[in-house]
Amino acid sequence: IGDEIGVWWNNKEYLYKVATINEVPPTGTAIEDNTPNAELTVFTCTPLWLPHDRLVVVANLEGETGTQ
Repeated sequence: IGDEIGVWWNNKEYLYKVATINEVPPTGTAIEDNTPNAELTVFTCTPLWLPHDRLVVVANLEGETGTQ
């Protein structure tokens, strides 16, 4: 939590700060729902080698910078 993530899209860099990290079951599809705020949601299978759940990282938009 607190780490920054940079994403280049459409010739701009968007900076996000990690707000939450959670695990949800594979049936937890709400992680794909639209949000009212600019958020980045990244998810993957967990744990390594025997994935039972999904690790979900949610980051809030902090700002954008220049062009590439």
